[in-house]
Amino acid sequence: MLLASLGLVAAGCQTQNPGTGGTTTAPATSAASDPKMVLAATGRHFDTASFTYTITIKDPESGDTDAGGASDPATKSRSLSFEQSIEGTKFTFDYRIIGTNRFFKIAGIPGMPDKFMKLDATKISATADKSFSELEGPVAVAKVFDGIVDVTDAGGGKYTGTVDLTKVSNSMIVDDDHLKTLADKAKSVPFEATVDAQGRLTSLKLTMDPGKDELSMTFTKWGEPVSITEPPAAEVIDAPAQVYEIFNEI
Repeated sequence: MLLASLGLVAAGCQTQNPGTGGTTTAPATSAASDPKMVLAATGRHFDTASFTYTITIKDPESGDTDAGGASDPATKSRSLSFEQSIEGTKFTFDYRIIGTNRFFKIAGIPGMPDKFMKLDATKISATADKSFSELEGPVAVAKVFDGIVDVTDAGGGKYTGTVDLTKVSNSMIVDDDHLKTLADKAKSVPFEATVDAQGRLTSLKLTMDPGKDELSMTFTKWGEPVSITEPPAAEVIDAPAQVYEIFNEI
């Protein structure tokens, strides 16, 4: 699922400039009344407006995860942080993108540097880079609506229905392994979504297996200033060779 790739990285390790004005969007038009069109149209806001987000994952394989971050398209800045336990070891992950620079820090893993590591994209395989790209913020989450099977307008900006996740590409919602686990269930996954008066997605929940395999996301502070900064130089080192070796095994 969503944070699986970074979880694998952490497991393997065991062996902008601040926004000042935010990015705003124009109000949605009243023309889009078809529920599917309304949900599909939410995607444009992720590329044009700043926002913050939270992610809650229930996953029987990689464990439950709480994550959050922010995004500002105007400064090409994104952040993601989360806490997770793998094989009894709890770790935290802090990932930041400012322009073309990428920084990350893993805390709680013995032997790992206690500073932020700067990644050289030229040393990462295409597969690993794709895994990271999918985690650079939920800017493609609205692509999940490409797989809508049915949808109902429940009123008040609330929508319910089902999606076929096998028809969803680059949504950062599921990966190939998760689709294999879901098998036929992936073709009819219940969802709940809410959209505000400006046509912006404010929440999304997918229920693959009630209470066991779920993903919930919230999106807030649309168009408001966000602060995503590079770590102080004294707290940054170049990522060591072992990190690239682990990434390139993904």
